Amino acid sequence: MLVSRSMKLACVLVGLATFSAAQSSSLCGGLPFDATCSTLLTACVNTLADINNPWANEACVAAATCHSAPINAFLAGLSCRIQGPGPNNLTAVNLPRVSDAVYNNVAGGGNITYDAYKNWFTGVALKADPGVQKLIDIAEVIANFDPILAWTGFCSTGAIPKQTFLDWFQYSSTVGGPATACGLIPPCLLHQYSVAFPYTIDLLVPCANEQSALSDPFSINVCVAAALNDIDGVDAFLDAVTCRYNVIFGTNNSVPASNTLPPLSVNIAQTSPYSQQNFIDFTYGTLSSLQASVRWPTSVDSVITQWSYILEWTNFCSTGTVPEKNLSDLLLYSHVLLGQTCPNSS
Repeated sequence: MLVSRSMKLACVLVGLATFSAAQSSSLCGGLPFDATCSTLLTACVNTLADINNPWANEACVAAATCHSAPINAFLAGLSCRIQGPGPNNLTAVNLPRVSDAVYNNVAGGGNITYDAYKNWFTGVALKADPGVQKLIDIAEVIANFDPILAWTGFCSTGAIPKQTFLDWFQYSSTVGGPATACGLIPPCLLHQYSVAFPYTIDLLVPCANEQSALSDPFSINVCVAAALNDIDGVDAFLDAVTCRYNVIFGTNNSVPASNTLPPLSVNIAQTSPYSQQNFIDFTYGTLSSLQASVRWPTSVDSVITQWSYILEWTNFCSTGTVPEKNLSDLLLYSHVLLGQTCPNSS
């Protein structure tokens, strides 16, 4: 069954924006949209020895730092996943503080800086699942650290002392800090539909790591797959890639206008025009080629629906196939989210 645009939006609005819509019906909430955070939460649930002492577990400490909701909300979800739905007896103020062993692993013998946090956070994720390496979104890692730094009041120094870091876990759910953000980087947004389909993010993040992702994205397989599957449209794709590219490469590039970029030069299949099956194979094949722990589409229907949007925009609903030139035109000139599927696809 094809998924309509309105159904996709409903999925996002029903759950928290940070949760995968494919799992938003879960009684305990969906997994985080970020691959690294999802890996850490899964590792936390699978390895936590004592539900009443979660901060002795590195994966749980790391997962709490990337959870967008307050600590008590994270603990409620954790309790639900481990003990099942029901009354949640975990509250941060009543739990043992982060253990010395975990803190020392984060800080490396001093205060906690962003670099120390990044190295520890990514290290814990890779220990849990080495396959997440290519999916680490450095922009999200910075976004995790920023509000912790702000709550603890150390925006000016960028270094959090031990007791203040431990206080964040214990009290940030109930006590406000001096600031909510330090503004370490401009927020790298993911648009409303993208968070509902994590496989699109798992295409976008590796694309942003490509040296020519801003100058010639449509010559790179993973960037083409990311752009064509970005339900929010090509401009949203380029915005998300540019923000991450600037963080990764230390640049300050503006978002390129799609119509100024070189045309599509990736072959979706051996011959054009391209069919729905070609698009499915290209999407799944590109995800597979990453050799990473990608989140696969929960159903091929989402890919089929996206192809129907492409068919409608290119005006090939009648044939069901799209010539390479027209697919290139879509990447260069469609700009915003594609508004309609073919008439028989709703």
